[in-house]
Amino acid sequence: MQNCRAHDAGFHIENMIVCHGLIQYALRGLYVLAWQRSRDKPLTEEDLRPFWDSNDHKATVDKLLTVLKVSHLLNEPQGAYLREMNSARNRAAHGLVFDEIPLAEVAPKSSRMRHAAVGALKRMQGWFENPQPLLRTLEEEAAASRRGRTTR
Repeated sequence: MQNCRAHDAGFHIENMIVCHGLIQYALRGLYVLAWQRSRDKPLTEEDLRPFWDSNDHKATVDKLLTVLKVSHLLNEPQGAYLREMNSARNRAAHGLVFDEIPLAEVAPKSSRMRHAAVGALKRMQGWFENPQPLLRTLEEEAAASRRGRTTR
């Protein structure tokens, strides 16, 4: 039964996964561009590893959204929309197989996910017209969270 539900969702699940990847890479690109802009010396290969290694969970969509919003590289509606789409992808990817999400929810979310991916890519492209430095790094955000001062 579980395989049938995923199969019935067809390309919608695949679309959500691909678009989530595009969003993730657009946000990673935006972060790295702005981070380099805020430094006097070039980023090293070790600095960049979390942004090209898909197994590294340091640069997740959720973490990047928080830091990019704090640095004013994303506005509140953009960040909220991308956070919603990230959550929808996670819920669909796990919930559909285990009958936790109705099939009727998947198609509209898949369509919205395409719009979110295009928006994230356009935002990264827009950075080139108005290059801004990063105001807070992932490490600084993590330290602030540990001290109990979140910026969401």
